[in-house]
Amino acid sequence: MDTARINVIPELGLIMADDLVNIDRDWVESVRAHLVCETDGCAARVIAVLGRTPLLRRRTPHFRTHPDAVHVPECPYADIVVESTSNGGDPENPLTGQHSYPSRLVPLTERTVTAPTGDGTIGSTRGGPTSRRTRGNGSAPVDHHTRGIARTIRPLCRAFIAHPHHRRDMLIDIPGVEATHYQFAFKRLRDTRQSLPWERYRRVFYAPLRIFDRPDETDDRTVVTLHAGRRDPAANRITEPYRLVIGHTGWTDSRIRTLRRDLRDARDEAEDDYLNQAASKTWAFFIGAQDASDPSAFLVDTPGHICFITAEITHPRI
Repeated sequence: MDTARINVIPELGLIMADDLVNIDRDWVESVRAHLVCETDGCAARVIAVLGRTPLLRRRTPHFRTHPDAVHVPECPYADIVVESTSNGGDPENPLTGQHSYPSRLVPLTERTVTAPTGDGTIGSTRGGPTSRRTRGNGSAPVDHHTRGIARTIRPLCRAFIAHPHHRRDMLIDIPGVEATHYQFAFKRLRDTRQSLPWERYRRVFYAPLRIFDRPDETDDRTVVTLHAGRRDPAANRITEPYRLVIGHTGWTDSRIRTLRRDLRDARDEAEDDYLNQAASKTWAFFIGAQDASDPSAFLVDTPGHICFITAEITHPRI
Protein backbone atom coordinates (compact mmCIF):
# COMPACT_ATOMS: atom_id res chain seq x y z
CA MET A 1 0.00 0.00 0.00
CA ASP A 2 1.13 3.57 -0.65
CA THR A 3 -0.47 5.31 2.34
CA ALA A 4 -0.78 4.71 6.07
CA ARG A 5 -1.96 6.44 9.22
CA ILE A 6 -0.08 7.37 12.39
CA ASN A 7 -2.32 6.14 15.19
CA VAL A 8 -0.98 8.62 17.76
CA ILE A 9 -1.45 11.61 15.44
CA PRO A 10 -4.82 10.93 13.76
CA GLU A 11 -5.24 14.58 12.74
CA LEU A 12 -2.46 14.17 10.15
CA GLY A 13 -4.67 11.96 8.01
CA LEU A 14 -3.03 9.67 5.47
CA ILE A 15 0.75 9.69 5.10
CA MET A 16 2.28 8.81 1.72
CA ALA A 17 5.33 6.54 1.72
CA ASP A 18 6.97 8.84 -0.82
CA ASP A 19 6.61 11.76 1.58
CA LEU A 20 8.51 9.96 4.35
CA VAL A 21 11.59 9.80 2.13
CA ASN A 22 11.84 13.59 2.13
CA ILE A 23 10.71 14.34 5.69
CA ASP A 24 13.20 14.84 8.51
CA ARG A 25 14.64 11.44 9.40
CA ASP A 26 14.42 11.96 13.17
CA TRP A 27 10.69 12.62 12.87
CA VAL A 28 10.21 9.54 10.69
CA GLU A 29 12.04 7.34 13.19
CA SER A 30 9.89 8.71 16.02
CA VAL A 31 6.67 7.54 14.33
CA ARG A 32 7.81 4.30 12.66
CA ALA A 33 6.35 2.13 15.43
CA HIS A 34 2.98 3.91 15.20
CA LEU A 35 2.20 3.37 11.51
CA VAL A 36 -1.05 1.48 10.91
CA CYS A 37 -3.22 0.47 7.97
CA GLU A 38 -4.79 3.26 5.92
CA THR A 39 -8.31 1.85 6.38
CA ASP A 40 -10.40 3.62 9.04
CA GLY A 41 -11.05 1.28 11.96
CA CYS A 42 -8.18 -1.08 11.07
CA ALA A 43 -5.25 -0.91 13.48
CA ALA A 44 -3.03 -3.45 11.71
CA ARG A 45 0.56 -2.29 12.04
CA VAL A 46 2.44 -1.60 8.81
CA ILE A 47 6.12 -1.19 8.02
CA ALA A 48 7.51 1.63 5.92
CA VAL A 49 9.78 0.29 3.15
CA LEU A 50 11.72 3.39 2.11
CA GLY A 51 15.08 2.11 0.90
CA ARG A 52 15.98 2.21 -2.79
CA THR A 53 17.89 -0.69 -4.31
CA PRO A 54 20.36 -0.16 -7.18
CA LEU A 55 19.21 1.26 -10.49
CA LEU A 56 16.79 -0.91 -12.49
CA ARG A 57 16.01 -2.97 -9.38
CA ARG A 58 14.88 -0.19 -7.06
CA ARG A 59 11.50 -0.45 -5.35
CA THR A 60 9.11 2.46 -5.00
CA PRO A 61 8.63 3.47 -1.33
CA HIS A 62 5.57 1.72 0.11
CA PHE A 63 4.08 0.17 3.24
CA ARG A 64 3.70 -3.55 3.91
CA THR A 65 1.81 -5.31 6.65
CA HIS A 66 3.81 -6.26 9.75
CA PRO A 67 4.25 -10.09 9.97
CA ASP A 68 2.32 -10.23 13.27
CA ALA A 69 -0.46 -7.82 12.25
CA VAL A 70 -4.00 -8.85 11.32
CA HIS A 71 -6.39 -6.65 9.37
CA VAL A 72 -10.02 -6.44 10.43
CA PRO A 73 -12.29 -8.65 8.25
CA GLU A 74 -13.90 -5.71 6.44
CA CYS A 75 -10.53 -4.14 5.55
CA PRO A 76 -9.72 -4.32 1.83
CA TYR A 77 -6.23 -5.59 2.73
CA ALA A 78 -7.42 -8.50 4.86
CA ASP A 79 -5.94 -11.80 3.67
CA ILE A 80 -4.38 -10.22 0.58
CA VAL A 81 -0.96 -8.80 -0.14
CA VAL A 82 -0.96 -5.30 -1.58
CA GLU A 83 2.26 -3.63 -2.62
CA SER A 84 3.20 -0.62 -4.66
CA THR A 85 3.28 -1.20 -8.42
CA SER A 86 6.35 -0.48 -10.52
CA ASN A 87 5.10 2.97 -11.50
CA GLY A 88 4.34 4.03 -7.94
CA GLY A 89 0.98 2.46 -7.35
CA ASP A 90 -2.52 3.15 -8.58
CA PRO A 91 -4.72 4.94 -6.01
CA GLU A 92 -7.60 2.57 -6.61
CA ASN A 93 -8.96 0.18 -4.04
CA PRO A 94 -8.28 -3.30 -5.53
CA LEU A 95 -11.56 -4.70 -4.20
CA THR A 96 -14.09 -1.88 -4.41
CA GLY A 97 -12.77 -0.08 -7.48
CA GLN A 98 -13.24 3.26 -5.74
CA HIS A 99 -10.55 5.87 -6.27
CA SER A 100 -8.65 6.98 -3.22
CA TYR A 101 -6.39 9.78 -4.29
CA PRO A 102 -4.48 12.64 -2.65
CA SER A 103 -6.14 16.00 -3.23
CA ARG A 104 -4.68 18.43 -0.68
CA LEU A 105 -1.10 19.61 -0.35
CA VAL A 106 -0.48 20.21 3.36
CA PRO A 107 3.27 20.31 4.07
CA LEU A 108 4.54 19.35 7.48
CA THR A 109 6.01 22.30 9.35
CA GLU A 110 9.77 22.31 9.84
CA ARG A 111 9.30 22.55 13.61
CA THR A 112 7.07 19.53 14.14
CA VAL A 113 7.27 18.46 17.79
CA THR A 114 8.22 14.80 18.07
CA ALA A 115 8.65 14.37 21.82
CA PRO A 116 5.92 12.35 23.59
CA THR A 117 3.37 14.42 25.48
CA GLY A 118 2.11 13.78 28.97
CA ASP A 119 -0.71 11.53 27.79
CA GLY A 120 1.66 9.24 25.87
CA THR A 121 0.99 10.64 22.40
CA ILE A 122 3.39 12.44 20.09
CA GLY A 123 2.75 16.14 19.79
CA SER A 124 2.76 17.80 16.38
CA THR A 125 1.59 20.88 14.58
CA ARG A 126 0.57 21.37 11.00
CA GLY A 127 -1.14 23.95 8.84
CA GLY A 128 -2.90 24.13 5.54
CA PRO A 129 -6.01 25.31 3.74
CA THR A 130 -9.45 23.89 4.09
CA SER A 131 -10.41 21.52 1.31
CA ARG A 132 -12.64 22.98 -1.37
CA ARG A 133 -15.88 21.12 -2.06
CA THR A 134 -16.63 22.41 -5.53
CA ARG A 135 -17.11 19.93 -8.38
CA GLY A 136 -16.63 20.18 -12.10
CA ASN A 137 -18.93 19.18 -14.92
CA GLY A 138 -16.99 16.10 -16.02
CA SER A 139 -18.94 12.94 -16.70
CA ALA A 140 -16.71 10.36 -15.00
CA PRO A 141 -17.83 9.66 -11.39
CA VAL A 142 -15.10 9.74 -8.75
CA ASP A 143 -15.37 8.85 -5.08
CA HIS A 144 -14.40 11.96 -3.08
CA HIS A 145 -14.97 10.38 0.33
CA THR A 146 -11.45 9.03 0.59
CA ARG A 147 -9.53 12.06 -0.64
CA GLY A 148 -6.20 12.24 1.16
CA ILE A 149 -3.51 14.68 2.20
CA ALA A 150 -0.13 14.91 0.45
CA ARG A 151 2.96 16.34 2.13
CA THR A 152 4.83 16.88 -1.17
CA ILE A 153 3.68 17.19 -4.76
CA ARG A 154 4.92 13.71 -5.71
CA PRO A 155 1.73 11.77 -4.84
CA LEU A 156 -0.35 14.45 -6.58
CA CYS A 157 1.78 14.08 -9.71
CA ARG A 158 1.47 10.30 -9.63
CA ALA A 159 -2.29 10.55 -9.33
CA PHE A 160 -2.31 12.96 -12.29
CA ILE A 161 -0.38 10.41 -14.37
CA ALA A 162 -2.36 7.37 -13.21
CA HIS A 163 -5.86 8.71 -13.87
CA PRO A 164 -5.96 10.54 -17.21
CA HIS A 165 -9.69 9.94 -17.67
CA HIS A 166 -10.67 11.35 -14.26
CA ARG A 167 -8.63 14.58 -14.17
CA ARG A 168 -11.64 16.81 -14.84
CA ASP A 169 -13.46 15.45 -11.78
CA MET A 170 -10.61 14.92 -9.33
CA LEU A 171 -10.49 17.75 -6.81
CA ILE A 172 -7.21 19.33 -5.81
CA ASP A 173 -6.20 21.99 -3.29
CA ILE A 174 -2.66 23.40 -3.52
CA PRO A 175 -1.73 26.61 -1.69
CA GLY A 176 -1.02 29.33 -4.23
CA VAL A 177 -2.58 27.41 -7.15
CA GLU A 178 -6.05 28.70 -7.97
CA ALA A 179 -7.20 25.65 -9.97
CA THR A 180 -9.53 23.31 -8.07
CA HIS A 181 -9.31 20.25 -10.36
CA TYR A 182 -6.39 18.13 -11.49
CA GLN A 183 -6.81 18.88 -15.18
CA PHE A 184 -6.28 22.60 -14.71
CA ALA A 185 -3.75 22.50 -11.85
CA PHE A 186 -1.06 20.93 -14.05
CA LYS A 187 0.53 22.52 -17.12
CA ARG A 188 3.16 21.13 -19.44
CA LEU A 189 5.93 23.43 -20.68
CA ARG A 190 6.18 22.96 -24.44
CA ASP A 191 8.37 24.00 -27.34
CA THR A 192 7.66 27.24 -29.15
CA ARG A 193 9.09 28.99 -32.19
CA GLN A 194 8.31 32.37 -30.69
CA SER A 195 9.71 34.11 -27.62
CA LEU A 196 9.13 32.14 -24.44
CA PRO A 197 5.77 33.12 -22.93
CA TRP A 198 5.19 34.49 -19.46
CA GLU A 199 2.99 32.13 -17.48
CA ARG A 200 -0.02 34.01 -16.20
CA TYR A 201 -1.07 31.56 -13.49
CA ARG A 202 0.82 29.55 -10.90
CA ARG A 203 0.56 25.85 -11.68
CA VAL A 204 2.30 22.51 -11.19
CA PHE A 205 4.49 22.75 -14.28
CA TYR A 206 6.14 19.74 -15.86
CA ALA A 207 8.52 18.97 -18.71
CA PRO A 208 10.95 16.18 -19.65
CA LEU A 209 14.52 16.31 -18.39
CA ARG A 210 17.16 17.22 -20.94
CA ILE A 211 19.19 14.06 -20.59
CA PHE A 212 22.68 14.96 -21.69
CA ASP A 213 22.93 18.40 -20.06
CA ARG A 214 24.48 17.94 -16.64
CA PRO A 215 22.98 19.99 -13.80
CA ASP A 216 24.90 22.99 -12.54
CA GLU A 217 25.42 22.38 -8.81
CA THR A 218 26.72 24.96 -6.34
CA ASP A 219 26.43 25.34 -2.57
CA ASP A 220 23.30 27.46 -2.78
CA ARG A 221 21.50 26.17 -5.86
CA THR A 222 21.05 23.40 -8.42
CA VAL A 223 20.12 24.28 -12.01
CA VAL A 224 18.38 21.62 -14.13
CA THR A 225 17.89 21.96 -17.89
CA LEU A 226 14.54 20.81 -19.30
CA HIS A 227 13.78 19.41 -22.75
CA ALA A 228 11.37 22.22 -23.65
CA GLY A 229 11.72 25.83 -24.66
CA ARG A 230 12.32 27.96 -27.73
CA ARG A 231 13.09 25.80 -30.77
CA ASP A 232 14.90 26.91 -33.88
CA PRO A 233 12.85 25.40 -36.75
CA ALA A 234 15.75 25.65 -39.22
CA ALA A 235 18.17 23.72 -37.02
CA ASN A 236 15.37 21.66 -35.44
CA ARG A 237 16.83 22.01 -31.97
CA ILE A 238 16.05 23.86 -28.77
CA THR A 239 18.18 26.98 -28.58
CA GLU A 240 16.68 28.46 -25.39
CA PRO A 241 15.65 25.68 -23.01
CA TYR A 242 13.64 26.15 -19.85
CA ARG A 243 15.76 25.85 -16.74
CA LEU A 244 14.73 24.83 -13.26
CA VAL A 245 16.66 26.89 -10.70
CA ILE A 246 16.37 25.20 -7.31
CA GLY A 247 17.54 27.47 -4.53
CA HIS A 248 18.43 25.46 -1.44
CA THR A 249 19.90 28.11 0.85
CA GLY A 250 18.68 27.18 4.30
CA TRP A 251 17.99 23.54 3.41
CA THR A 252 19.53 20.83 5.54
CA ASP A 253 22.42 18.84 4.09
CA SER A 254 20.15 15.79 4.09
CA ARG A 255 17.56 17.52 1.92
CA ILE A 256 20.20 18.66 -0.58
CA ARG A 257 21.66 15.16 -0.79
CA THR A 258 18.18 13.72 -1.32
CA LEU A 259 17.47 16.19 -4.12
CA ARG A 260 20.72 15.43 -5.93
CA ARG A 261 20.36 11.67 -5.45
CA ASP A 262 16.84 11.76 -6.90
CA LEU A 263 18.04 13.92 -9.79
CA ARG A 264 20.93 11.55 -10.50
CA ASP A 265 18.62 8.52 -10.47
CA ALA A 266 16.12 10.33 -12.70
CA ARG A 267 18.77 11.22 -15.28
CA ASP A 268 20.00 7.61 -15.29
CA GLU A 269 16.47 6.38 -15.90
CA ALA A 270 15.95 8.94 -18.66
CA GLU A 271 19.16 7.86 -20.40
CA ASP A 272 18.21 4.16 -20.15
CA ASP A 273 14.78 4.84 -21.67
CA TYR A 274 16.33 6.91 -24.45
CA LEU A 275 18.86 4.23 -25.35
CA ASN A 276 16.15 1.52 -25.24
CA GLN A 277 13.69 3.68 -27.22
CA ALA A 278 11.09 3.34 -24.47
CA ALA A 279 7.82 5.27 -24.66
CA SER A 280 8.21 6.61 -21.13
CA LYS A 281 10.05 9.81 -20.28
CA THR A 282 11.52 11.21 -17.10
CA TRP A 283 9.61 14.32 -16.07
CA ALA A 284 10.41 17.16 -13.72
CA PHE A 285 7.32 18.38 -11.86
CA PHE A 286 7.54 21.60 -9.87
CA ILE A 287 5.70 24.58 -8.45
CA GLY A 288 7.79 27.59 -9.33
CA ALA A 289 7.72 31.20 -10.45
CA GLN A 290 9.38 32.56 -13.57
CA ASP A 291 12.38 34.80 -13.02
CA ALA A 292 11.23 38.42 -13.41
CA SER A 293 14.00 39.10 -15.92
CA ASP A 294 14.30 35.71 -17.64
CA PRO A 295 11.22 33.73 -18.75
CA SER A 296 13.33 30.61 -19.36
CA ALA A 297 14.14 30.26 -15.64
CA PHE A 298 11.68 28.90 -13.08
CA LEU A 299 12.64 29.44 -9.45
CA VAL A 300 11.86 26.83 -6.79
CA ASP A 301 12.95 27.03 -3.16
CA THR A 302 10.69 24.53 -1.37
CA PRO A 303 11.79 20.85 -1.16
CA GLY A 304 8.26 19.49 -1.39
CA HIS A 305 7.54 21.49 -4.56
CA ILE A 306 9.71 19.41 -6.88
CA CYS A 307 9.93 15.77 -7.92
CA PHE A 308 11.12 13.58 -10.80
CA ILE A 309 8.97 10.75 -12.17
CA THR A 310 9.56 8.36 -15.07
CA ALA A 311 6.31 7.53 -16.82
CA GLU A 312 4.31 7.76 -20.02
CA ILE A 313 1.80 10.61 -19.67
CA THR A 314 -1.35 10.39 -21.77
CA HIS A 315 -3.87 13.10 -22.57
CA PRO A 316 -7.19 11.58 -23.70
CA ARG A 317 -9.41 13.60 -25.99
CA ILE A 318 -12.35 15.10 -24.14
